[in-house]
Amino acid sequence: MNATRPSPDPTVLSNLDRAIARGVAWLAGSQRADGEFDVYASLAPDLTLGCNLDPSIFPTAVMAQALGHVPEADGPRGRALAFLVSERDRFGLWRHWARRNPLSASLPPDLDDTACASDALGRGGYDPGTNREILLGNRDRHGRFRTWLVPGTGWTGHDRLTLTASQLRHIPVYVKFFQSTSASLDDVDAVVNANVIHYLGEGDHVRPVVAWLKTIIEEGREAQCDRWYDTPCVVRYFISRALRKLAPDARPLMTARLAETALSGGESAFETALTACSLLDWDLLPHDLIHTLLADQGEDGTWQRQALYHGGRARRPGGGFANPVPDTPHWGSDGLTTAFCLEAIARYRAISGAT
Repeated sequence: MNATRPSPDPTVLSNLDRAIARGVAWLAGSQRADGEFDVYASLAPDLTLGCNLDPSIFPTAVMAQALGHVPEADGPRGRALAFLVSERDRFGLWRHWARRNPLSASLPPDLDDTACASDALGRGGYDPGTNREILLGNRDRHGRFRTWLVPGTGWTGHDRLTLTASQLRHIPVYVKFFQSTSASLDDVDAVVNANVIHYLGEGDHVRPVVAWLKTIIEEGREAQCDRWYDTPCVVRYFISRALRKLAPDARPLMTARLAETALSGGESAFETALTACSLLDWDLLPHDLIHTLLADQGEDGTWQRQALYHGGRARRPGGGFANPVPDTPHWGSDGLTTAFCLEAIARYRAISGAT
């Protein structure tokens, strides 16, 4: 890994272009007519057992963000953005499950889905909506963003008060949700915060979140900082992309941490792609990791599925989280892994001088 920019190699360029073309073709062919990308829920983190389709917003939002780095993917990305627009509520917010999912109305809107969908839309030329006031009003006393948008967690601002009033009739449903899951009204999660500031951009709201994220990386607590994410390379991916834009002074910290963890890339193409993207955030060229991704691409143009996030875990009284219980669902798909792999390869192609 280094920042040297080699002269373009026609063979390397051809291999990168071919991998991207095959992956994009598969995504375009597998995408639903309304623009949604399929995601699966499974009790196995590697999604090898009992996978069931589970229509959800977050995977399509994150895939649209990743595909924003891939010029060849403008078609599938555009259809994904149209799907996100169709799923947005009147306050500019999103829930985890898509409307066609029978469970959609059983949970409140959240900042993770809302931030990633809004960011994808904004970067894709769409109006991301008027949700900034609502998100900025959903912070704790330390200035960190709460995960859930529910009555009583920030009675500030006209938009927030209007939202709160509209939610009052759903209180029984929300009570059942929080009683039957590991979620808590006062959840404050690191990846969620990274995604929120990545969307909102610069402002006074950034400072406390950046300080928290830097501490997590410095102390190596990636696996114990978020209820919904426990794979370290996933956490680093989201934190890295936020810090790259909003805290460039974090470069020594991030590059040192990545140097400790990125030697092998990961145990799967999914982890390799996320690690490569984090290195590319700081202009480091992960030559070996990209070559591994090229070698691991399937004949159909995809890379093997693995879970990106799960259904949560209990918070320990002294800090950190317990392991997910055995019946915790995990979400991922071939398409989600493929989008991350395409992001890594396309960004490598751009930054290495291969094009």
